[in-house]
Amino acid sequence: MKTNRIIGTMGIAGAAMMVLWGAGCETIAQQRRRQEMYEQEDKRLVQESMRRIEGRVETLEFELERIQQELGRTQDAAAASARAATESLEPRMGRVESRMAALEKQREQDRQELVDSLSKKMADIMKTSSSAGRSAKRSGYGYEHTVEAGQTLSEIAAAYGVSVQRILEENSLKNANMLKVGQVLFIPE
Repeated sequence: MKTNRIIGTMGIAGAAMMVLWGAGCETIAQQRRRQEMYEQEDKRLVQESMRRIEGRVETLEFELERIQQELGRTQDAAAASARAATESLEPRMGRVESRMAALEKQREQDRQELVDSLSKKMADIMKTSSSAGRSAKRSGYGYEHTVEAGQTLSEIAAAYGVSVQRILEENSLKNANMLKVGQVLFIPE
């Protein structure tokens, strides 16, 4: 009877809530409160994670700045070292270039002396061989010349003051390069 009176007063909905509550079930308000507690706990955990991440980011930013400063100092030191090395090498390079120029000049002088010396020796040899050839027997209107080792028809012609072509014609030679040692040539006057 008491139960009937309670049910009548509260209505069926209230009774259902009472039954559910009494049976260990939660009400919507309780569920909302519990959900809000979970959400607040999740929010607190997210905020805590955010604070930790922000701390890590800040630490990383400081570390990055430190590394950048260290890199800048290293680059400055390397540039200074390169400048110092360049500055110390410049005088050496100047001395090396001066020495090279002096050596080149000396080499050119030596080469010219060698050319002059060889030219003089060749002229002496030519005079000797041409005077030997001129002292050869005189035959008709010219000279007889005996070809010696290393002589060319051009040298012989120059020694007697005659053209190569004239010597070729007088001796019936077809090739000026086919002289033989001991060959006797008629050199016209």
